[in-house]
Amino acid sequence: KVTMIRRIREKTTDLAPVDLDAIIRTETLRNRGIAMFYEKTGILVMADDLLSEIFANLISNSVTFGGPFVTIWVQAKQTGETVTVTVADNGPGIPDLLKPKLFINSSKGSSRGNAKGLGLYIVKMLLDRYGGKIKVNDRVAKDPSQGAVMIFTLKPVQKADSPS
Repeated sequence: KVTMIRRIREKTTDLAPVDLDAIIRTETLRNRGIAMFYEKTGILVMADDLLSEIFANLISNSVTFGGPFVTIWVQAKQTGETVTVTVADNGPGIPDLLKPKLFINSSKGSSRGNAKGLGLYIVKMLLDRYGGKIKVNDRVAKDPSQGAVMIFTLKPVQKADSPS
């Protein structure tokens, strides 16, 4: 994870059209033993080859904290100039006191090589790079014990961005 942060900081890249369905399908295949649901959308977003890291980190967190019987739902929807993606699970949820701290580098000042807590920080860094935002909500309003939902935005491919 530390290497990934270094790569994000050092590598500047032009954003290009990326098939959101292909990225999510790949992450679904990596987690075959987990109940995961996603309906194809055909949405293309402006990103780079690191977009899969967002899904890998969010899905990994759902599995890690939700256990082997967790169910994960991924949805993507385009509204005008925004693509909203949700990754929801029925795991133990995230207490309200932790939500504001989720996307900061919680390993600052810790021993060298400790990558604990960096996954969501990486997600935030990548979304900043793509011009998106992220937040966390309860899957069931006002009941964090029923699971969490990560909601983030990406920029869709506009006609001028599409490959010829």
